[in-house]
Amino acid sequence: MSARGQSEAGPVLTSDDIGSDISEFEVTVSRVIFSKGNFFIFACREGFSVKGNSDSEVCAGLSYKVSGRVTSYQGQPQLSATSIVLIKGEETDIKRIASFLRDTFDGVGEKLAETLAQNFGGKVLDELMSDPQKVASQTTGLTSKKALKFSREIEENKGILETLLYLRKEGLSKTQAEHVYDAFGEDSKKKVEDNPFCLLRIPGIAFGVCDEIYSKYHDEVLDLKRFSGAVYESVKQLSAQSGNTYFKRDKIKASSVSILFNGKMADITPEQLDSSFDEAAKGAADDKFITIYKFSDNKCMGCDIEDPDARIALREYFGTEAAIKKEIEAFLEAKVKMPDENETLKLIRRMGNDRGITLNELQEQAIYISMFSPIAIITGGPGTGKTTITSILASHFKTEGISFEFCAPTGRAAKRLSEASGVHASTIHRLLEMSASDDDEGEEGVLFGRNRSNPLEARVIVADEASMIDMFLFKALLDAMRPGASLILVGDPDQLPSVGAGNILSDLLSCSSIPCVKLEHIFRQEDEGLIASNATRILNGQMPLTGPDFEIISTNSDSEALPVITDISKKRSDSDVAILCPTRRGILGTELLNITLQKEHNTDGEPMRVREGLELYKGDIVMQIRNNYSIEYYDPTEGSVARGVFNGELGTVGDFDILTAKTDIIFDGDRRIGYDKKLLSDIELAYAVTVHKAQGCEFDCVVIVLGMMNMMLSNRRILYTAVTRGRKKVILINSGNRLEKMLSSSGDFKRDTSLGDFLKIVEGRHPA
Repeated sequence: MSARGQSEAGPVLTSDDIGSDISEFEVTVSRVIFSKGNFFIFACREGFSVKGNSDSEVCAGLSYKVSGRVTSYQGQPQLSATSIVLIKGEETDIKRIASFLRDTFDGVGEKLAETLAQNFGGKVLDELMSDPQKVASQTTGLTSKKALKFSREIEENKGILETLLYLRKEGLSKTQAEHVYDAFGEDSKKKVEDNPFCLLRIPGIAFGVCDEIYSKYHDEVLDLKRFSGAVYESVKQLSAQSGNTYFKRDKIKASSVSILFNGKMADITPEQLDSSFDEAAKGAADDKFITIYKFSDNKCMGCDIEDPDARIALREYFGTEAAIKKEIEAFLEAKVKMPDENETLKLIRRMGNDRGITLNELQEQAIYISMFSPIAIITGGPGTGKTTITSILASHFKTEGISFEFCAPTGRAAKRLSEASGVHASTIHRLLEMSASDDDEGEEGVLFGRNRSNPLEARVIVADEASMIDMFLFKALLDAMRPGASLILVGDPDQLPSVGAGNILSDLLSCSSIPCVKLEHIFRQEDEGLIASNATRILNGQMPLTGPDFEIISTNSDSEALPVITDISKKRSDSDVAILCPTRRGILGTELLNITLQKEHNTDGEPMRVREGLELYKGDIVMQIRNNYSIEYYDPTEGSVARGVFNGELGTVGDFDILTAKTDIIFDGDRRIGYDKKLLSDIELAYAVTVHKAQGCEFDCVVIVLGMMNMMLSNRRILYTAVTRGRKKVILINSGNRLEKMLSSSGDFKRDTSLGDFLKIVEGRHPA
């Protein structure tokens, strides 16, 4: 955005700026509207609001540098921040102490907290405990009775309160400070002062917060502890961004140096930097933050960081892949006596004939290995008969009295699997009875009700949409299987990899020891449908054909495409339609499309209710954007109380309950969940969704919007994944020949993972 957006009084945003990117505006917080973990929504004195994640706590009265994209809230500009960085000043400690007091003591509001912090600073707890009457007499708004109450509370909890106050002054949020105390107790201050980067073990605490604390006690640029912290932060950030499970030395070194010096290199020679990095990486490994290893002579072994084959991984990533390898080897070591194949194939053909289906040879083989192998994989694109196989397997298991469970990564995928197989299917999350720890903050708090100590009773587990399963969920599924149980994975490896880390399906397919059948014949093509055959054409870089179920609408520009999209959306508002975009950004990205489409669908009246940052009308299409493992609701399909709503689930806004002050959101047509204002922070509009978010879902009609986008997103695999979400109709909006550009880019989504190398070791011991 141009410099016109900044006045002497501060930044000025107008409706003309919506959709623009801005960088390094300075804003002062007037009020924190909402906070959860590291996520904040706050109003600025400059007249607009900001939402985003901050490494350190956001406090009213403090100033921050913010960068991000201008979106809209209630027709007014709102900054969706990609960066929120504190500008330290004399008031920083006072504001942080005030924030601590507000969060800690009942009856302390913003004004009283500010007064106490100003008057007594970091000694406020000592003063309140030792002489509450004196503090009351010197503090407007504080009665002697209330001061005495605070004094007793401090005396009873002196150690923990002093520790939490110290941590809050250092910039940690309430939740982060509590996590630190849980980890280190009253030794927290000593540990943090000695090595602030120990805090990197705590969920949500980033390098910047640790470095701010470090600068108070240390000043050596290449301090080993600091450099080790930067190495760990680099591996963690790169893993989250890429989905890779390991990195090479030069990649981590470059990222670590960038974090360490923030673009301002000190007077250090390349030799010093090299030596310091290697020492820091070894230190991070010794501290069990990372693992340094390599594969050689069909073995995995530890190695020096200087080894050209060295891989650097987060310790938990390495451990998870190694554990999965062990479980897969156990499947392959299971002693199974396979029945006569010819006789079994006769039985399989009869099962097909009973359904009026003539199975082809590959389908028969897929059913055969699924019936008797401890582990089996069935792959294929749309229309190749995967659902037919799951239906026959379900019938076989029921007839033979074999206990089984069908599952999928998402709610819509599970519902589709239920319809195809004729048996109940659940999400993997629900199958494993996932819940959260008491704090319910982040993925680190996840608990599994089904695990090695309490395994599933099922003799066979069938997991659909296996390409979406990341390595942590896959390991949890393996952990929950009872000894002797079998696993059948069904999926399409040509789709996008999982959102989470790893590339499970592709890595498993690389192991020839695991029985696998790839279905190739497209049955839907015989019914004159083009969706399945066009999906194959797209993978091959060929222009899709048009027909009744596959339409291409070309426009000269994104602006010209916008009214076309809104017209289609309004005409199909009563049908099962999804608008899919490769990107969130730009005129044809999900962020602006959702604002536009919501207005088009709600032309009359005002929103029924509002939470900060989001208008909601009855009937709005919305999506859950974070896993919530603890929320409870009545599930009519189960006939019982269920728990959990998960990232990517689509719903529709229902009524507002005045008695409970909750907004109903209906998922999958029948699951009605009440959302209060806090829970609504996990909801965003979903008239348009990204292709990544739509993976695992199918819709009667998909409208695929191809406009300006990052070149990393402009490839065949994303397009293939989008097209295969459509059951009956696909409409491609081709703006500015973007379709042709996507077809010319293969978009290899290969991830750097070690599971495939672990499985090569298994393959050597258990040849196919």
